[in-house]
Amino acid sequence: MVGQAWRRIASPGHLRRFCHDETGAVAIIVAVSGLILLVMAGAAVDMALYTERRSQIVSAVDAALLAAVSTANEAEAAGRGLTEAASAGAAAAGKIYGVDTAGVGADVTNYDLSITVEKKTVSNVKKWVASATVDGSYATYFMKILGTEVLPLRVSAGSTGVINKAMDYWQYYIAVDVSQSMGIGTTPDDMAKMIAYDKCYFACHEGPNDRMSKLRAKGIDFRIDAVSRAVNSMISTIKAQTSGNAQVGIYRIYSDLLEGVPITSDFDKLLDYKVELPVWVQAGRALELKTSDGDTNFRTSMKTLTDTVPTPGDGSSESSPKRAVFLITDGVHDSKPWESNTVWQSWDQLHHTGPMDPAFCKDLKKKGVLVAVLYIPYYFPKGVTISEVEDFRTRIQPNLKACASSDSMFFNASDASGISVALQSMLKVVSEADPVHLTN
Repeated sequence: MVGQAWRRIASPGHLRRFCHDETGAVAIIVAVSGLILLVMAGAAVDMALYTERRSQIVSAVDAALLAAVSTANEAEAAGRGLTEAASAGAAAAGKIYGVDTAGVGADVTNYDLSITVEKKTVSNVKKWVASATVDGSYATYFMKILGTEVLPLRVSAGSTGVINKAMDYWQYYIAVDVSQSMGIGTTPDDMAKMIAYDKCYFACHEGPNDRMSKLRAKGIDFRIDAVSRAVNSMISTIKAQTSGNAQVGIYRIYSDLLEGVPITSDFDKLLDYKVELPVWVQAGRALELKTSDGDTNFRTSMKTLTDTVPTPGDGSSESSPKRAVFLITDGVHDSKPWESNTVWQSWDQLHHTGPMDPAFCKDLKKKGVLVAVLYIPYYFPKGVTISEVEDFRTRIQPNLKACASSDSMFFNASDASGISVALQSMLKVVSEADPVHLTN
């Protein structure tokens, strides 16, 4: 029987039919094509992540070099020797770089900064020169299938700063939105831990039981923490690159503008200040007092900010400083019940939300104050819709961009590293600092 069956299969006619049967071939082609597309998609994800990680490193090196030459310049002007001034510059660069790379993913390794700071004669002018290199690696996720397990992540950069350069006088007003969205987790992992804790993913800082402290004890990082660290790093840079010609103030935007640290040149006081969310207020009590329980009323706060910031000068003297506002926000206007300019209305009538109206920035810019905006978008966990924001989500970014003095003064960041890098970039754009020239 077996022999007869085999003879039938091996007969010329049967073999011809088998060779011309394409039904199986189509399935094989589809499977192979699908696999190729899947690998290509994975490779694209890897390259996108690699580009993002490298951009974070480049921006951090950029900020570090600026801090290095500025600090060395300042140290020498204070009477310190060249060796000591160079060491101070290298230390400042290391500190800034460490802060700005704190949020770089675990898929990047060996990205320590190697920096040299020295005073050299460049084009017949003595200048402080800083050079830096990073020789790291990015561990791929999907490209491993193709045999590429690691991509080199290298940066080589250099910067110079002219000694005794005349610097403008500045006043910087840092205005931080401390609304409920700043009480969510910094990363998707932080959000997952929060949701696992008590199923809360929005306005999670609220509650009479000091919920944030309990979650921080579990290692969860909040957006307000990332913002506070980034503000601190930015102030450190201002301190490093100026010689008594800059003042900074920190303010919180809530139902109105709340003063954190009034405009001052006392950088130690500024660096000791931590931006925190407001103390929780019971919703019923907040409504009774015509106040809020975590909203951001831009109509009121931006008017107060406009009244607070004097008309700028030309920057030539301490009595005539240039002035700039750094606005850090999610861009959601959350008003009292009796106000207009809202889109979504909550069940308890306490929160009326909508995109920030760029008209709220108009009078501030009219005075000549430079307005730089950092937009920190809401994070939406997978499968979750936040109705308070979803209806007008696409209108937030264009409105905030219109609030900034120019397109170059508008930035967008969501994670801790991105927030820190964006603030450093905002500072450089606004202050028109000496550019750092990267050679990659």
